[in-house]
Amino acid sequence: MAKCIKLQRKHRKVCIGDLDTEIVLQDRAITAPTTTVDFSETFTENATVWARVETKRGKTVFDQSNVERDISHEFSIRYITGVTAATWVLHNGKRLDIVDLEDLEERNEWLILRCAERGVTTKAVNDA
Repeated sequence: MAKCIKLQRKHRKVCIGDLDTEIVLQDRAITAPTTTVDFSETFTENATVWARVETKRGKTVFDQSNVERDISHEFSIRYITGVTAATWVLHNGKRLDIVDLEDLEERNEWLILRCAERGVTTKAVNDA
């Protein structure tokens, strides 16, 4: 078993044994309406990965448009090139929007995804 080494500077660490939950990373495509005012969105599976999941309450961050967003979940995953704030997370039937992500210690080893809960994946809930 690999030895978990504590990172120096910020004293934060993620151990491979902490990754105990499977999540799905998804890309979203939005299709412009042709006959109605409702747009269509399609989610495509990008990757299924193991993650450490922490629920967060009361933590707020600003997204790319400087809009205040409440963070409901924080996921720690192995570093994957191409994961951005435009990527979505599917966890336990809930779709989560990545509001902020961090390359832990800028080592390209771990990503911390701070997400806001969107709700269950049924269309009726997400029409708003």
